[in-house]
Amino acid sequence: MNSKLLSVSVAAYNMEDYIEQCLDSCLCGEMMNRLEVLIVDDGSSDSTAALAQSYVERYPGTFRLLSKPNGGYGSTVNLSMEEATGKYFRLLDADDWFGKGSLQKLISLLDDCEADAIITPMYRCVEGKEPCLVDDSFGIEPEKVVPVGALPDTCYISMWRLSIKTELLQKDRFELPEHCVFTDQLYVANCICRSETIIFFDVPLYEYRIGRDGQSVAPESRIAHKKELEFVTSEELSLFEGLQRDDKKQALLGTVAAHYSTYLKLLLMLPRSRRNFNEIRRWEKRLHLASTELYKAAGFRKLTRILRNSHYLAYWPLTLLDLRQKKYWEPK
Repeated sequence: MNSKLLSVSVAAYNMEDYIEQCLDSCLCGEMMNRLEVLIVDDGSSDSTAALAQSYVERYPGTFRLLSKPNGGYGSTVNLSMEEATGKYFRLLDADDWFGKGSLQKLISLLDDCEADAIITPMYRCVEGKEPCLVDDSFGIEPEKVVPVGALPDTCYISMWRLSIKTELLQKDRFELPEHCVFTDQLYVANCICRSETIIFFDVPLYEYRIGRDGQSVAPESRIAHKKELEFVTSEELSLFEGLQRDDKKQALLGTVAAHYSTYLKLLLMLPRSRRNFNEIRRWEKRLHLASTELYKAAGFRKLTRILRNSHYLAYWPLTLLDLRQKKYWEPK
């Protein structure tokens, strides 16, 4: 029997203001001996590593500190996938946290769980607002193992909701690009591709902070890292196109469509020009050629639907909107 049921990878780069809240949320009482927390210090220049080391010293059987030169988010996940010893593996960003009591409850379910992938609800925590529960089970009966191909077209799986069997990551390895933001999108897509079965546990686990200065998901950051988001989106589409099994494509439809639509929204935030208009048309053509099902799934997103219904002429008035406003990015 594997003594560790869950390995949690915590990517930490200059997170001294948040790391303690994050690691405190991993203290799970009687389940501590079944948990492994891999804190990957990605070349921090502040006290992140020292704060993390204090948890290693207090809880040496649970916390491990892995220090490395700065390589970006993808490099921290690459290292932790190699080092993980738990039955299941998941990610936790250092500025986020697990809900009180939820981690202990999840770990208690993992001993008897044999599904390849696990989905759990999450909270989006917008600064100054009440947390918003995201509890969509995608029509999966709680605690029932189903094939991944049973996921609907609208199913968007994020890294915040996903846990996966570690052996699948270590048996069929993949490398995330270094010094590139948004690599969590490629991580999720690769995890789904490697999974045959999935289960939904009604355990609201992840609490995702929105509104911190400098977050990669902020509109300003997306614009600054446009090339990287373009690269990741292209890699996802290539991964989807390369799949030989229809059930795996079905499992990925909603997730890849959501990521694609996010990139389309970014293009709408750029200065209005004929060049950017043609860029949207080019991406839409590529998506349609890649898969009519994927093209249709992306149409569930409001802005994408508006563009298509207007034969893309809505591009010009849409670019007059300030899509950087929080109301276009925060949950309703």
